[in-house]
Amino acid sequence: MNVKIVRDVWTPVVDAFVTKTLDINANFKLIASNSGFTKQAIEKCSHYGIETISLLDNENIKPAFTLSVLAYVRIFYFIGHTMNFAILGTQPNFSEVGVYKVKYNGQPVIDWFKKKLDEEYCDSQTPQKIEKEVIFRNYLRIMIHDEHFRVRAINFTADRRMEVRRKEIKLKGDAVWDWQKEALSVPGKGKGIATEAFQVDFLNWELFMGEVPEKKGIFDLRFLYFIDHFTDENKEVVDLDSLAADKL
Repeated sequence: MNVKIVRDVWTPVVDAFVTKTLDINANFKLIASNSGFTKQAIEKCSHYGIETISLLDNENIKPAFTLSVLAYVRIFYFIGHTMNFAILGTQPNFSEVGVYKVKYNGQPVIDWFKKKLDEEYCDSQTPQKIEKEVIFRNYLRIMIHDEHFRVRAINFTADRRMEVRRKEIKLKGDAVWDWQKEALSVPGKGKGIATEAFQVDFLNWELFMGEVPEKKGIFDLRFLYFIDHFTDENKEVVDLDSLAADKL
């Protein structure tokens, strides 16, 4: 919080105050004047989210505020997909084979495993290593790196990861600061507080490596964001369920 009490307020005063608030990363900014504000100063304060209080009885400044807060989002996603195979006959070298080059009847096998992860872990908030294995009733003729092999089982692994990102978001509304209660007071019926419009582009927020502060009030914004493999839950994938020895 940064508060400045001055006499007559004009734009150079606001410019200097803006520079100071940027230097100390203030999230609540207020200028109080005992002799009023110029029109240009009020407009500049509004632009930079600075609350204004005038002690002049005849100066009508709408009670409003802009409060900058850091919003945090926890993002959950999958990474590190691998597959191993139980193959009849000579074991080929798969060190350079990508999981997308494993196909059955022309369809990528990896899509079946990804859909399983989306269904079973879509709202999981636990970072973990996930392992799934499918054993077939009979050997399947599966193409791996442009060559067919008779495969009896596939072991699949993936990592469930979590990262934290944050972004400064401005809260705006019709309110004034109550110095006795040290809180925002919203005067009058129909008044309120809202966030400024912002895009939910969580992946473009700043990566944060520290501990997320404990949520203490309504202005502490926290989000959860789950990244699935497929946006279409009805996406058709290769049907390995019907070929498995046991129901999956």
